[in-house]
Amino acid sequence: MWNKYQKEYSSPFDDTGNRYKNETFEVVAYSWDDEKEQPYNFRWVNKKTGKPLEVSWYKYLGRGTSVNRKVSPAEIEMMLDECLESLEKEDKLY
Repeated sequence: MWNKYQKEYSSPFDDTGNRYKNETFEVVAYSWDDEKEQPYNFRWVNKKTGKPLEVSWYKYLGRGTSVNRKVSPAEIEMMLDECLESLEKEDKLY
């Protein structure tokens, strides 16, 4: 994948072994290590309720996807807004 500065990187949403974490969310690529338990591939915590949202998939985002709890459309909107804002904030730091 390429970022907006045309720098190539391995996506944490594929089975690349890559990971990304900031103060708002974490993404960990599918792990091929059968010895290591991988509880999730994506994790975000709702600041209002303190409940984590954990999403897991098989090798690639969208394949064999499971979620640790039910999520309302409003909460998904909140999660997306917070994640995008955290990326924009981080981008301004560099």
